[in-house]
Amino acid sequence: MICLHRLRGDELWVNPDLIVFAEHNGHDTVVTLADGNRVTINEPVEQLASAVMQFRSSVLAAAENLSTIFTQAERSVSSTRRKMGG
Repeated sequence: MICLHRLRGDELWVNPDLIVFAEHNGHDTVVTLADGNRVTINEPVEQLASAVMQFRSSVLAAAENLSTIFTQAERSVSSTRRKMGG
């Protein structure tokens, strides 16, 4: 999830996968979500886009790390089985 801020300054945590589009309307940004809800935030569109890209990058990095961990674990199990004759 990404942290945005309502006009009053309150934090708003949003699942970036639910963002359909964002519009800048002068001094703030209106975000439309997949369910049709609209949220007005302080962040400019560019900052919103950057937050979404950072979120997606972190998801891809985590997936790569998990893939590496599972691959190493599988190799370890296979090696142990060979040593035990199984």
